[in-house]
Amino acid sequence: MGVDDASREQYLYHDQGHRAKREEEQERVLELARLLPAFRKEVARQLSARGTGRERVLAGALRILGLGVFRTGGEEYARSNVSVATLQRDHVRLCREQIRFRHVARGGALREVVIADAALAALVRSLRRARPGTERLLAYRTGSGWREVQSENVDERYRELTGAKTDRRR
Repeated sequence: MGVDDASREQYLYHDQGHRAKREEEQERVLELARLLPAFRKEVARQLSARGTGRERVLAGALRILGLGVFRTGGEEYARSNVSVATLQRDHVRLCREQIRFRHVARGGALREVVIADAALAALVRSLRRARPGTERLLAYRTGSGWREVQSENVDERYRELTGAKTDRRR
């Protein structure tokens, strides 16, 4: 144990442990860099499909994440933040190929982001016209009705498309 500048006890880690962790992280980033072009191509292919099925809707979620607009989030995250998995239909406005996301962010600040993406706008337009019985924007049609996209669905699809062993956050 050690003590920091504020006299709080802190765990001390061996330099070799820090080095190993940095090397592991670097390998993970390099692996992702190798996978990214094929991943983006497949997301674009799925996003250009028709309908509101699982593949296309999850491709839309992955595209939004890839643009850095939202985090994946989850139910517990949704209580205080908006995430790709908890986006509401009324958070989105469309103008041709532009999507305007507008919502209350952390600290009560109004956040507005505009994305110009024709394929993503086409999907959002289809989802806004659909009547899935939910306020969530991202929901996909199944043989038995509509299912809301959950953060776990997005993580699983990311792993399927990249072959990565972890989700896109780690």
